[in-house]
Amino acid sequence: MTTAYRADLVRTVYENEIAKLAAGPSIRTEPILVSCPTTTCGVRYSLLEPRDITEEEIRKHTAAVEKAMRQQYCPHHPPKIELD
Repeated sequence: MTTAYRADLVRTVYENEIAKLAAGPSIRTEPILVSCPTTTCGVRYSLLEPRDITEEEIRKHTAAVEKAMRQQYCPHHPPKIELD
């Protein structure tokens, strides 16, 4: 499962959860950052993907995170977005 975590909460609320995920060999250690499409919002998400994912799947997941962010009232985005 792919999950996008709010970048501003990565080192606090989700620190332990992300550390466990990153310890696994199947997860990329360098997250993909996705910014809110609204120019007045500074919220970004760290998208943690499996290592064997294709570029097409990355684009699909990035678009899904952007779509979820547009459906929220900035800057009150959910703390994490589950994909798949």
